[in-house]
Amino acid sequence: MDIHSKLRDMDHEKPVWILRIGGPSKEFDQLAYEIESRGAAVVLPTDELPSSPVSLVVVAIAANASADPMTVEKVLEPWRNQLVPVVEGSTPSHILGNLSHLVLGQLSVSQIADRIVLLANVGGARLAYLVRLEARADQWFVSDRNRATLLRGSAIDEATKVVGAASMVASPRAKEFVRASLEARRSRSRIQRAIAGIVAGVLIAGSTVAVVQRQTANAAAMSAEARAADAQSVRLAGLATSLIGTDPDLPWLLATEALQQSQTADAIDSARRVIQSAPTHQSIKLDGLPIAMASDRITGKIIIRFVDGSTELRSADDGQLIRQFSALSTDLAGADIAPGGKTVLVGNRLIDVESAQTIRTFSGTFGGWASPGSALIVQKKKLALLDIKSGSIKQTQVIITSPEDAAFSVAAHAPIATILDGKRLLSVNLNTGTALAPLNIERDSMVSIATSDDGAMAFIALSQGSKIFHRSEGNLEDVNVIGTGTAVVCNGKTWIIANNMLPISHLGVESKTVHASYLAHRGPISGIGALSGGRTVTSGADGYLRIWDPLPDISFPAGGDKLQGFDAFSRAGLARTLYRPKLSLSNDRKTITVSNANQGSVDVLNSVDLTKKDGTLSGGAPIINVPLSNERFVRINNLGTELSLMVVEVSTNKILWKATPDENMRYLHEVTADSTGSRVATASSKSLVSYGSDGSIIRTPFDRTSIPVWIGMREGNAMAVTSEGMYFQEGADPVPLTELGSPIVSAALGPENSIFVLGTDGTLAQSNAGRMRVITNLGSTLGAFSMRASKDGTQIAVLGSASSVVVSAVDGHTLLDLSPTDRNYSTIRDVALDGNSVWLVRADGGVLNVPLSSETKLRDTLESVTPRMMSIAERESLENVVTTIGAD
Repeated sequence: MDIHSKLRDMDHEKPVWILRIGGPSKEFDQLAYEIESRGAAVVLPTDELPSSPVSLVVVAIAANASADPMTVEKVLEPWRNQLVPVVEGSTPSHILGNLSHLVLGQLSVSQIADRIVLLANVGGARLAYLVRLEARADQWFVSDRNRATLLRGSAIDEATKVVGAASMVASPRAKEFVRASLEARRSRSRIQRAIAGIVAGVLIAGSTVAVVQRQTANAAAMSAEARAADAQSVRLAGLATSLIGTDPDLPWLLATEALQQSQTADAIDSARRVIQSAPTHQSIKLDGLPIAMASDRITGKIIIRFVDGSTELRSADDGQLIRQFSALSTDLAGADIAPGGKTVLVGNRLIDVESAQTIRTFSGTFGGWASPGSALIVQKKKLALLDIKSGSIKQTQVIITSPEDAAFSVAAHAPIATILDGKRLLSVNLNTGTALAPLNIERDSMVSIATSDDGAMAFIALSQGSKIFHRSEGNLEDVNVIGTGTAVVCNGKTWIIANNMLPISHLGVESKTVHASYLAHRGPISGIGALSGGRTVTSGADGYLRIWDPLPDISFPAGGDKLQGFDAFSRAGLARTLYRPKLSLSNDRKTITVSNANQGSVDVLNSVDLTKKDGTLSGGAPIINVPLSNERFVRINNLGTELSLMVVEVSTNKILWKATPDENMRYLHEVTADSTGSRVATASSKSLVSYGSDGSIIRTPFDRTSIPVWIGMREGNAMAVTSEGMYFQEGADPVPLTELGSPIVSAALGPENSIFVLGTDGTLAQSNAGRMRVITNLGSTLGAFSMRASKDGTQIAVLGSASSVVVSAVDGHTLLDLSPTDRNYSTIRDVALDGNSVWLVRADGGVLNVPLSSETKLRDTLESVTPRMMSIAERESLENVVTTIGAD
């Protein structure tokens, strides 16, 4: 159901009154139509004040409005809790300046109508009550949750009614306060009922009928409350999930509230999706509209320039204000902060942070910081270094032909600057003042540039396609990445790229693949910066500063390359599942062994920080490498004239033992081994064959030519499942799995003697001793090619070409959704599970660890990382409340 359908179901008894200030406007007429189309009663734009009770007063301020602000505030005093200013144009108005404005130049008429109708549903009286309730909740919280400060009597009923109706905007603290008041009353009631029951038992012995009736009524009431909480939880969870990718904060807030209402399956699934959708972050509401922002990675200071010319310095720890810098009429638009955070640039002024005094002004174009004590500037088309303290200028030999249109970037840890001067790309050594031979590059008006920490590379973000410049080679490389064009910075490990209203992307400096992409702001991004420890800071036209935690570590043990350089599996087709990156978790869970079929490499990583411990590289044509759990691997070559199978130790690249397979190896489908690597099993289209380090060979022929979809080994005995539904084990008769009802696409080892199987229709089941237990149905659209199960058999990962998922083996509920929209999980090629974590290897060779929160920890985790609380001002103006639920 879309937002309009949801809103039509709401009860709007009082109309939305649109009060016009200034001349008529077609946009205000359209706004009235949009509000009415959503099922709300509306009074068309008028100059007259409300003459009857209203739900809201929309103050429609025309672009030419010239009314006196004090007069307007005085006249509208009776409706002070019901005012929503809507402004024609691109900037807020001075009229009702103490309220947050909905600006038609920043939001569409449809978006503003959605906000107004949602606010009308809450109602001005309820909002006024919420303000008072917030104050009571704050007192309760400050008093260390003193029971004496809780609500009592009819006040509890009123608060419950208001918070229930305004749950979308009521804060978690207010809701907790009301719930605590309810629980205290229930506790008192239980005590009173117990006392009354004892007295009644003495006075009226045998009155069991009354007792039973009362207990039945109590149970019914509690059941009704539980059902209502479950329904509210499901509704909020649906809203949270639908808002992922459309708002940075609301999914977190709604998912938290859904879990607080009731830990329904929908709420748990929504919470996991929200946590997966973007890095945890803080959201700080700014007082103005930011137009520029920069950060210092050393000190964690952030400088923000606002549209009114004012400038703020804030801390990256919590976003708190450190210092303000007043605006001068002569200031230019820029703002920046020097490494070390002692000097800031405001316009063309260099200002000392500690004293807030201007050190000096300069003429020309600012190009960045050559060091903490010197600035890179262009004067009279010559690139120069300005000493901040002395004011002396050191000219370089570099000429900038179009300084007003140039883009500049300086490496964080090297004296290298990259400059795009018109269509000339320059790489300048700031120590010598000389540049490499320029490269010509096609560009349009949308451009940003960043230099890697060591100065070896530069990223040029263009709206028509981005490029990476390699200084040592002097060449340009095209890059395909989401979000190119308006801003890019380097945080050491990744390029962080923004483009207007698109999600920001993190592109690996070495890997050149997308590590993550997520929505940072609802509206255009005005600034992006790098902070220490891999953190990121962004500012946007939605009036927020957001500080993002680091992404999960991604290791590229085989080195960086483009996506297609790794995944021989995807080029060979799904039938060649052996030609894909694979991994295996050690029995002690301390290391993971990762293979790469295309390069023939195998690496051992620390399972915690993913640092590389050992590695080997065979090179040559694609070789099948199957990693084992004891830092060994099986190497198979079935493409050349000589067939080979061997078990190799990673650290020494030493062959521990080998076997000579027969010609069936050329038609190999699956390979596995026991945990020690002393026995290896293979499956071709004709048979299951296992090889031992002692030279033994066991062959189990299939009844007919088949497609083995899985091979496993339990206690040294090999087994296989074929697509037509036959289960083969060494030394045993084949067992049909036809009870599943569809062909089988994959299988995995289960606990005891069971196996998990997946049908082509998406049915996931567990087979044990001839009995089939259906777990869930995942649908037929995954394109499944492999399954993995945790060692204890409680979790199952299903990998598909379209998307992948981790589910509970008990009831099939989703534990981790590896869908294409979540951090590029569509490229997953193998996983390992241990109950608390999932290790993933992607098609580009990247390895990462994703935690699996238990349901008991999920709520606490979500609440601890919630980006912010909804403020009173936001509730009154509906700032940052649901703008879109689904797509119309």
